[in-house]
Amino acid sequence: MTNQTIYLTSLDKDVIALAQDFVKYPSITPDDQGCLTHLAQLLKQKGWQTHIVIYENVTNLYARIGTGGPHLCFAGHVDVVPTGPVEQWDHPPFQAEIHDGILFGRGIADMKGGIACFLSAINTFSLPKDASISILLTSDEEGDAINGTKRMVDWMQENNQNPDVFLIGEPTGNTVGSVVQIGRRGSLTGQLTVLGKQGHIAYPEHFDNPVTKVVACAHSLKNMLLDRARDPDFEPSRLEFTSIDTGNTASNVIWGQCQGRFGIRFNTQQNAADLAEKVTTICRETAQTDPMIRISGDPFLINKSDSKDKNWLSCVHHGLRKTTRQSAQETTQGGITDGRFLTQLGPVLEVGLPEQTIHQVNEHVSVDDLHQLKSCYVNILETFFYGASADTQPE
Repeated sequence: MTNQTIYLTSLDKDVIALAQDFVKYPSITPDDQGCLTHLAQLLKQKGWQTHIVIYENVTNLYARIGTGGPHLCFAGHVDVVPTGPVEQWDHPPFQAEIHDGILFGRGIADMKGGIACFLSAINTFSLPKDASISILLTSDEEGDAINGTKRMVDWMQENNQNPDVFLIGEPTGNTVGSVVQIGRRGSLTGQLTVLGKQGHIAYPEHFDNPVTKVVACAHSLKNMLLDRARDPDFEPSRLEFTSIDTGNTASNVIWGQCQGRFGIRFNTQQNAADLAEKVTTICRETAQTDPMIRISGDPFLINKSDSKDKNWLSCVHHGLRKTTRQSAQETTQGGITDGRFLTQLGPVLEVGLPEQTIHQVNEHVSVDDLHQLKSCYVNILETFFYGASADTQPE
């Protein structure tokens, strides 16, 4: 880690100032720039039990207040993707400037703003006696996601930390509170490398074109049957090639190697292991080689037939409706999140800031959205811990 400036100095700031403090950490994966250690110190001052857990170059924070149940865990990440060309930003990506009611900064939507909203919400919330709130944050969500939440799930089990439900502050929908993420698709990526023989394009007897094999393989993979029926909760499973490339800049040379890269986003009709086997079989048959496959995770979905899952979903819907005066849409669209790891511990739902500008130059949210999301979190907490009929917390 580099020398770190302390931006997080108090959790008693308003939600906007707190969000600005988080953005000022240039915490590009996996370096949290001291953000989680500084947060742990502030939480400890407020009576939380805190644990900084480091796996290789990844910093993780687990903090808990309370010892009993019910137990709600808020999860997320402080790492961000690179800024892209800084000169293309209208406002510096790590200075968290506000212009005309808009807060600009890398990671403000994904998902430092969500973290600030939850911390601000619990700072005004009266936790019932014996109940618990915990926070699980990592600096390894935007990258390989190996030494972050994935390993912290094992750590939590080993240390008897068993939340009843999980709320993730990932960006969701186009307006605050309009969407509750009830699951996510699974993800598998592959790379196919085919060797041939380089030669002049005019002499086919002297070359072996690897592009032909990769294209044939791509055609077979695209025609692979994925879903046998429509899934009511998910989009259809889909395979897409992202690249077919030889690195060849000449127009009269057949190159001796070709690479193809592809990804599959799949629903609950599939599982990653079976898909990997199908893909490998097709690559062997059409390109005479095995692909390199990386499995990011299987799909997950809230189980509406389970009373615990159903009650948690109802709590979140009630909290959002109480804030927005509208019913939230349920969705499984979007990219993968660490919910795929947490789902083995308990039901996972996601509610966060609008998603339109995530990973873009000039990533931003409105200050009104930050206040609105804080209110959503307060109402979700009240509903979960005090019941849907409780409009106010007891004195």
